[in-house]
Amino acid sequence: MRLVFNKKISSYIYYLMMFCLPLSVFLDNVALILLLLVGVLQKGISLKNYQIVIGSLICLFIYDIFSSVFNGFFLSESAIYLKLVPLLLIPIAMTSLKNNTKKRGLIYLLFGIVTMQLIAVSGIVNYYYFTEGKKIVLRSYAGINDILLFERPYLGYFSSLSVIISYFFFKKEKLWLFILVTSLSSFLIITMAARLALLILIISATLIISYELKDRILKFGILLVLPAIAVLILAISDTPLKHRFLQIKFDTRTIVWEGAWDIFNNTPNYLFGYSSQEKINKELISYYNSREFEYLPEKQRFLTKKYNTHNQYLNQLLKGGIFGLIIFLMPFVYLIFKNRSSHNLFYFLMLLSILMFFSVENMLERQIGIYTVAIILSITNEVRLKQF
Repeated sequence: MRLVFNKKISSYIYYLMMFCLPLSVFLDNVALILLLLVGVLQKGISLKNYQIVIGSLICLFIYDIFSSVFNGFFLSESAIYLKLVPLLLIPIAMTSLKNNTKKRGLIYLLFGIVTMQLIAVSGIVNYYYFTEGKKIVLRSYAGINDILLFERPYLGYFSSLSVIISYFFFKKEKLWLFILVTSLSSFLIITMAARLALLILIISATLIISYELKDRILKFGILLVLPAIAVLILAISDTPLKHRFLQIKFDTRTIVWEGAWDIFNNTPNYLFGYSSQEKINKELISYYNSREFEYLPEKQRFLTKKYNTHNQYLNQLLKGGIFGLIIFLMPFVYLIFKNRSSHNLFYFLMLLSILMFFSVENMLERQIGIYTVAIILSITNEVRLKQF
């Protein structure tokens, strides 16, 4: 009875961690510590299966630590590596959970995302109806994160992820819940003009239709018509999303990416990179300072904000070089092929959403991003251990 009780405690702690993932980093830290302690007490934690190592970022964590120590940067950047510790602890802690429990936790993540969305909707309503002063559309307003009460990129990402989760859990038994979640997520994505979230949503819908529909003619017709309708709506409408797509060439990220690529071309070691995040940040600031801007306040904004690369692939290429980038991609490639061979579209879409989000955000510089990546990798990596 005691063992069963402990296993139930592990499940409840895990469900709490999943619910709090989009809402509170502090509570996630507490839940992770408790999950580890309970797992050790019930002797449920194990690293005997190679899949746990190859299907996580444990190798990347070890590589970054070794590279930092070897090049003499570890002491000055210890705080950075302390923040990355969940990459090591989450896969280990989740070995104490059954695969079905891991999957069931996605329901609690969905509830957490819906809670996040409702809080954001309350912020939007408050801004447009209860805040004095001239209102500016959310696509271009600098204070959008204060209005939404969350950062737009992560709210957009979690909104697109909620549609993927709700579809695979509720498409048959509770269609109304899937429609409700999809409607709320689509409303937020369009209202706050989250471009990448929309792309994740469209690509996911396309793959789901291709997978679910058996009639080839009907499938081909829908896949041909839906993108055409989406492009037509964007072309003739005057929506925030349309304006944000038109402003891509003026986006902050394009300047940052140019700078990151210029820094990589000047790196003394293409294979192993700079081995220092602080060095990369200083090089970016130096690039912003030397770059010519048509509008001086724009240059000051870059120097003040100290923008990171806004691309996890570029950041890893700079930090760990080509070898580090390969280690970073290894678990994703492994899990994509693993889930493709088992025809698990659900897990495939979750991995794809993360890989797409990497193209615009440095998820491993934010603790919410670190938790999200480590948890999704652990869930999509179904393993068979003896104690299960």
